[in-house]
Amino acid sequence: MIVHCTAGKDRTGVICAIILSLCGVNDEIIAKEYELTELGLSKEWKDGVIEHLMEHTALMGNYEGARNMISAR
Repeated sequence: MIVHCTAGKDRTGVICAIILSLCGVNDEIIAKEYELTELGLSKEWKDGVIEHLMEHTALMGNYEGARNMISAR
């Protein structure tokens, strides 16, 4: 089975977390695995996505909100 999304934290991260949980993996381990997504997201990619999100009316001027949207923490 292949599960993927743009950053690996939304659809992929949630589906994989659910599967791990159903397999009995400890929640703390699941959270640490999910947080590893941060290592795979380059600063350039993050900056580009944040810039794009900041153009949306709902996030205009809200850098922190845009940053939180792409964070896996």
